[in-house]
Amino acid sequence: MKPTKNALGEEFYFYSTIPNEFFSVVLCGRTLPNPMYAVHRSCQPIYVIEYVISGRGWIECGGQKYEVQAGDFYFLRRGASVHYYADKDDPFDKIWINFRGSLVDGLVELYGLRTDVFVRHQTDDRICQLITDIHSLLWNNKNAMDLELMRQCSVKVMEILSIAMCRESLEHGLRPISTAEKIQHYIEMHLYEGISLDDIAEYFNLHKVYTIRLFRERFGMTPMKYLSRRRIEVACRMIEEGQMSFKEIAAALHFADGPYFSGRFKKEMGVSPTEYREALENEQKAGAHH
Repeated sequence: MKPTKNALGEEFYFYSTIPNEFFSVVLCGRTLPNPMYAVHRSCQPIYVIEYVISGRGWIECGGQKYEVQAGDFYFLRRGASVHYYADKDDPFDKIWINFRGSLVDGLVELYGLRTDVFVRHQTDDRICQLITDIHSLLWNNKNAMDLELMRQCSVKVMEILSIAMCRESLEHGLRPISTAEKIQHYIEMHLYEGISLDDIAEYFNLHKVYTIRLFRERFGMTPMKYLSRRRIEVACRMIEEGQMSFKEIAAALHFADGPYFSGRFKKEMGVSPTEYREALENEQKAGAHH
């Protein structure tokens, strides 16, 4: 089956209108060389990452103009008002992904990204490969409700941002990221995996006691407490979306079993998962009568 194309000659490999508050890919594809290519994006609630394979193009935002060419990567913040277009004589060929979710909001906050456009010139080849990997994942499985599929994509998107934005050669300087924040980033990337304090300490080559102290000084809790709290936050969103059973949520977030998940949920939220879902349903019913 061939990709869908639009009037600008762009190929679409995946498209989804199904919302997922935590993370979802909205659209991904490839822009083939077209001297007439031009896009104006304004106040859309999605993030965009693009990698230029060949050719040249331009990005205009807030009175600034950026040139991008083969090997360059750029990131557009959600809500930005941006105009970008191909060079008339050497139009770019680029691959891209549009995505959204609270996971990305948190990562943007973590990195202190405050401007709407970030350009990384002559970036790492791994970025091109990771975007291509996401395209392949989504092309071969177009089920936007597949939790594991979105998990795999989210990990790759975070890796792309980590590679691009942790380098000193960013066009816009970013504040240094502390070790505690790197640990937070590592935890965010492994919310769906069975990681332990040992795994975290080993990854950063730190003693466990020092890992706890470092993280607690920055975030006011231990790494494992943070992991548990974040998993419960994700579980709340999954319950709100109403697509998964409690057993499926527990398995997806690596809780030992249903009863353990229920216990952790009640300790954090003050109500059981069942009571939380019932409260949501009651709110919806009450809203329907107004």
